[in-house]
Amino acid sequence: MPLTKSCPIPNSGSPLAPLALQFAEAMTASNLDGVSETLAEEYHHAFLPGAMFPAFTSKGNYLNHLKGIFPMFGEITADLKEFIVSAEGDTVVLHFSVSGRDTFGVPYANDNLFIFRGAKQPDGTTKFIVCKEFINTKAIAEMMERTKLEGHK
Repeated sequence: MPLTKSCPIPNSGSPLAPLALQFAEAMTASNLDGVSETLAEEYHHAFLPGAMFPAFTSKGNYLNHLKGIFPMFGEITADLKEFIVSAEGDTVVLHFSVSGRDTFGVPYANDNLFIFRGAKQPDGTTKFIVCKEFINTKAIAEMMERTKLEGHK
């Protein structure tokens, strides 16, 4: 999944800004190792609204989730629309617009909004410790339904 950036990348001085860019590039490349490098072991990830996906209460649980969904995405592009770092430097917001076709050729379009909080780790590195991801669950459900109707599993 190629990543384009239609917004400026902030030069905030916060260690979360390059971490967020690393996360964005790793996610769009389906690079589990790259995503893993940005997350603390006690990472928590919640999907909002609703509960289409469970909340993940560890880095390992979230990475297992990604391992299951990355293969679904085929010719999909992601555009980074917003990249915001809080004045305190401890929170980052990323907004992606995603579009294209999944691995079965089913059209897909969605928007994802990630709100990350980060913290310095015992080893001195800064990692993300929590994320709230807002996603259009209706678009995901519709894609899954179209995939089922076309005979894909």
